[in-house]
Amino acid sequence: MKRFIGITALLLVLVFAVWWLTLKLEQSETDLADQPAVVPAPVSVGDELVRDITPGEVPKSVQEYYAYNEFQQQTREFFEQAKELDAEQRRKQMNDIKQGTEHYEQQGKLLPMEALILKLAMLKYTAGDEQDYKDRAKALIDQYQAISDASEQAWLANPDPKFIEYKRREMDIVNEVRGMTTIPDGLSRDEYLRQRLQQARIEAMGAGSEDDGG
Repeated sequence: MKRFIGITALLLVLVFAVWWLTLKLEQSETDLADQPAVVPAPVSVGDELVRDITPGEVPKSVQEYYAYNEFQQQTREFFEQAKELDAEQRRKQMNDIKQGTEHYEQQGKLLPMEALILKLAMLKYTAGDEQDYKDRAKALIDQYQAISDASEQAWLANPDPKFIEYKRREMDIVNEVRGMTTIPDGLSRDEYLRQRLQQARIEAMGAGSEDDGG
């Protein structure tokens, strides 16, 4: 049973990424720029308290919390406004988002699948043509397949019951979203999936998983 779950975890990112890429290429009239991203807006609670103290007085955890919310806000605004930006503005903002994606993926705040979804979405604005998009997307998928291979070995050596539970729910969520004909609230399918996966991770691994990178 553990071996089966491990293999499922290994293949899940690749299976979804291939499906996601195929869906995007077939739906030429649908893109992330036309739909609001699902990145939550920053929470304003506590803004007044932080505004009146110097950066050195703010605990590191609070600074990181606000920085992550700022990244979420920046990502959401980019996909809402990407078509209206000129080439230089788009390049600069995507560079910032790419750096943030790498940073928060390393911290564990973004799961590999979530980071892959963002990177595939940004390819739309950098690929030269459809074939270039396919080639670069395949390279990304291969990269994450290698990451998944390494993670699989580590996971099999020391499986975490909470992570096992999350992986079970992850597969169910991916299958559910793949089969949906209508996405709630006018959201794009990939961003809706990313939100669902993030929520499932918090529920399965504990409320502190957002803060501690679990």
